[in-house]
Amino acid sequence: MNYNIQKGQFRLTTAHPRGSWWEFYRVPCPICNGIGNCMLHVSQEKVACTRVESKWVYGKNSSNPSYIHYLNGKKQYQLPDVDVVKGHSKRSNEELDAFNRNLIGFLPLEEKHHIHLLQDRKMTEEEVQIRQYRSFLKQQIVLEDDNTYTTIWEKLFKQIGKKDCWKGIPGCARRS
Repeated sequence: MNYNIQKGQFRLTTAHPRGSWWEFYRVPCPICNGIGNCMLHVSQEKVACTRVESKWVYGKNSSNPSYIHYLNGKKQYQLPDVDVVKGHSKRSNEELDAFNRNLIGFLPLEEKHHIHLLQDRKMTEEEVQIRQYRSFLKQQIVLEDDNTYTTIWEKLFKQIGKKDCWKGIPGCARRS
């Protein structure tokens, strides 16, 4: 049986290997009939179900382990086309550490956020310092002393010394 699935019925996951697993986002899992959390392999030969156990465990070290079930050609789904996103190779651990330390050192913890952590979330000053909380600045553009505008990111990159230092850092991308 071939199911014509509308756009948005499956969600591409980051499960290993990346690009190989689709979450049953608005479609019931053929194993447990649940929606969400279970995944279909791109080959459509196996399902990683989080609700029905089998002898094959997928992601056993995960907080949400799945169990592999083989479909043996019972169901076929029409998976959406994937837009290929050109990325950069991930930086080394040392480079990631240096970037993140610079970022933490660059961003302040605004007073209102500091008060929120202490009073509303009942954290101690030591916890705030150890976890190195920071505030993401709403105002991305700043006026310099010479009456020119720059972004907080340009200032950070200038401080680090390389304008392309964000390339290969997970979570960093340039908008086109």
